[in-house]
Amino acid sequence: MSGPVFPTPNGTKDDSQEVALLQGYDTQCLYQTDLIQCHGCLLALQPQTGRILQISENCTDFFGETAESLLDQPLQNYLPSKAWKLLQPLITQQVIHLSPFRFTLAGSTGKRLMQAIAHRVEMPEIYSDAAHPAAGATEPGETHPIALELITSEPIVILELEPIAPGASLDWMSLLHRFMAKSPYAEDLVSFLQQVAEEIHHITGFDRILVYQFDQNQAGCVIAEVKPPDQPPYLHHWYPAEDIPDAVRDFYCQGKVRYVPDLITDSVCLVPSINPITHNLLDLTRSHLRGVDPCCVEFHRTMQVQALMVIALLKEEKLWGLITCHHPHPKFLPYEARFACEVIGQLTSTELARRVNQQALDTVVAARQLQVNFINAIAQVQDLKSALTHPDSHLLHLVQAQGVAICLGDDITLLGQTPNPDQVTALLTWMGDQFQSSIFQTNALPDLYPPAEEFVTQASGLLALCISQAQRYYILWFRAEILQTIAWAGNPEPTYQTLIDGTRQRSPRQSFAQWKQTVRGTAVPWQATDVENVLALRNAIVGMILKTTDDLTKLNLELQRSNQELESFAYIASHDLKEPLRGIYNSITFLLEDYGNLLDPPGIDRLNNMMRLTHRLENLIDALLHFSRLGQMELILQPTDLQTLFLQELQVVQESHPGRCPELLIPRSLPTVTCGALQVSQIYRNLLSNAFKYQQETTPWVEVGYWTGVEVQADPTLLADCPQARSHLEALVFDKPEDQLYVFYVKDNGIGIRDRHLDTIFRLFKRLHPPTLYQGGTGTGLTIVKKMIERHHGKVWVESTLGVGTTFYFTLSS
Repeated sequence: MSGPVFPTPNGTKDDSQEVALLQGYDTQCLYQTDLIQCHGCLLALQPQTGRILQISENCTDFFGETAESLLDQPLQNYLPSKAWKLLQPLITQQVIHLSPFRFTLAGSTGKRLMQAIAHRVEMPEIYSDAAHPAAGATEPGETHPIALELITSEPIVILELEPIAPGASLDWMSLLHRFMAKSPYAEDLVSFLQQVAEEIHHITGFDRILVYQFDQNQAGCVIAEVKPPDQPPYLHHWYPAEDIPDAVRDFYCQGKVRYVPDLITDSVCLVPSINPITHNLLDLTRSHLRGVDPCCVEFHRTMQVQALMVIALLKEEKLWGLITCHHPHPKFLPYEARFACEVIGQLTSTELARRVNQQALDTVVAARQLQVNFINAIAQVQDLKSALTHPDSHLLHLVQAQGVAICLGDDITLLGQTPNPDQVTALLTWMGDQFQSSIFQTNALPDLYPPAEEFVTQASGLLALCISQAQRYYILWFRAEILQTIAWAGNPEPTYQTLIDGTRQRSPRQSFAQWKQTVRGTAVPWQATDVENVLALRNAIVGMILKTTDDLTKLNLELQRSNQELESFAYIASHDLKEPLRGIYNSITFLLEDYGNLLDPPGIDRLNNMMRLTHRLENLIDALLHFSRLGQMELILQPTDLQTLFLQELQVVQESHPGRCPELLIPRSLPTVTCGALQVSQIYRNLLSNAFKYQQETTPWVEVGYWTGVEVQADPTLLADCPQARSHLEALVFDKPEDQLYVFYVKDNGIGIRDRHLDTIFRLFKRLHPPTLYQGGTGTGLTIVKKMIERHHGKVWVESTLGVGTTFYFTLSS
């Protein structure tokens, strides 16, 4: 649910005092209190002993004795032995809560059937704060050091008792079976939640059931309702976020259920009000009998509600919405009914998460199909402007916009409902500083850019794509203004009341009659799928600039599938081929040993040649196995000092090529880049190994360096003599902010590569020379380099002149 497309009203804050009061109302702790509801009795017990530390003052109605006479007494003296035995695991700290259990309490007023609920409250460590005896006199403004002595950190046991009326039991399992049998057949999410509301109404008998969902601003909208025929509806009414304080939201985020059978009856105090161990009010966060905040009572009495139950609905451990149950008179429910509603709330949370995720998936699939169709369309056209404007409906439908401006330098093309060219030019000037990345979006442009008031009807929403800031390549999508009339349940602006001391305090609304608000200057918000579609378009445009292709998307998919098939085949083949190869090698060895004296010299030469071929084949299989494992190697990205990594790999290569010592040129130290250190080390090892091997000069040298995207953009002469590398770099700076792109190179003055081989040298097992020349090899080194760079989403290419030298370039982004 997107909700109203405007900020939820935050109230009138005409002075700092009111701001402070409002913040206090939202963040105060509502759960440390000495008040409970009067329909039950609450006891705070000392662990291990079960001694009564606090008890509600209505205990006489249950035990027949006053609170003063019960305090500091062992509870064991007042409970049946069976009930005390059930309570023992909690008293002795073996468990943190107990399932509800029933027992008969015999007091001076007679026997009563009771429902007991118990849990532990973990206590923070409590210290004394006496001054340290060894502390001497101090100067003015100084303090004595404090000697902290641990008093206690033991948890306190909370026991809650509620009387059970005769016959007040419920077959809650049957109710749950009935609910689960019906829920899968609801057509959509709203229909499902309507079924939930009707089921809660059937179980509880509450007069009105509301299911409402929170939007991104935490405002709530009623999306399902059960109500009496003669009462006004609240369906589709909105409630401001401020109706629920943050502390209450945190409580419901734990999946809690809140039940108040009678809001009007006075609360009951605990005796004593301050806990004797913690010297503070008791934490009743998890207590069913916890008292009701006066503001909550006033809020619901304005709605003519006297009994209340609230069930939390969670999605991915966040508060998605609430089910609220209202009744105009006191409404007492047996625990089984409340438990059934709590389980239904949990089942509803699970089902709504599934349905919401399915809706999101359907939206993504539809957006992907639209995205693929458009990218396929632009891939058919060579010119970028033609690709974007024909057919123009594709560009508008990509994000469901009413207008679009295609800005390629000074060339501006407008499609659909847009501002005029001069207004677009002024907007582009303002937007220059707005891009934190390649995307800028807002659904309320006039709030950020006041001149947009002139064209608010055509363009209240803006989604902008920066293709190249240097060349001023932008695409701007516009959404028209939508006038909205929002129905609030009462005026959402906060109200205040003046207290006796003259201060003003936030108070609940005095009316929930429908209150309408008209909102202007906003458009339908942009969704995540819109942004993803635009980013995919950007990638397609970069692909067109980098290399024209008839079907780039299809080619990428085929290449990915081929690579996966190759890795699977290579892994299987490398294992399956080694065993028969080892058998051939052993057989040849036995032939030479056992029958060598019977063979003539040509026969022995043939067997020795077979031995060499098996060695060669074994090396190829080992290389294939190594290559297949690269795809399984985990890519761990972390900041890596490439200068240190390079020097380590240089030492390895030098030890592997004794007698070859080309001069090493490093114009500047290599930077620290976020990358996979293991993979980048293999890149440098293979490139350096090639530079060492393929030498013919009497004074060979190898140069290793890099440029940043900023340098490429700032210096048009950089690589002017290498047009292919220059075009690659210009295209690649579109992919990342210039300060995050690095272009590395390894250059040598070796034998070089013929032009016709430049497109094939990265193929697996591709060798340009016989195995006997240049120290041999398997032809997998450059394939590994390409694979490792592509796993970093980088590019690799080569510039070479036969007899002059070779330069390998590759990109990494931090």
